[in-house]
Amino acid sequence: MNKLELIIKALSEKQAQDIVAMDMEQVSPMFDTFVICSVSNIRLMQAIIDHVEEKLEEHGIFAKNIEGKKDSHWILLDYGDIVIHVFEEEERNKYLLEKLWSDVPHIDIASYL
Repeated sequence: MNKLELIIKALSEKQAQDIVAMDMEQVSPMFDTFVICSVSNIRLMQAIIDHVEEKLEEHGIFAKNIEGKKDSHWILLDYGDIVIHVFEEEERNKYLLEKLWSDVPHIDIASYL
């Protein structure tokens, strides 16, 4: 199982919503993939983040950085080549990252769900 698949499965297992993966290789020298998802509340956000970290650590993969506090409405997990954005629904609608990066191809994650 590759890193992206582990991330998508971990997000899905804890009920993350509207999971999107974007291929950023052509637009960013820093990372290859954005993963964006929504959660319905802050408690669920923390459960999802903890679960993603746990699942990846089981495979020897550790976050390089986590930005956002436990009560934030948007938390970013930096895994080097993959950056995960976990948004509370309202916050995601405010920043519209998918619209900002609308010219970037999406990665088909259906087989990971």
